[in-house]
Amino acid sequence: MLTINYIESFFHIKEEYITGCYQTDEGLIYEVQLPVTTRTCPYCGL
Repeated sequence: MLTINYIESFFHIKEEYITGCYQTDEGLIYEVQLPVTTRTCPYCGL
């Protein structure tokens, strides 16, 4: 799918993490499943 290549380069999301894509009246919806890792909260830093 050509649009996935644009998403990967713009948002740095690997193609393997995009699990679905569909179009609505408002635009395109991409379903993303990220791998389980420890993440830092952008608000509190924990």
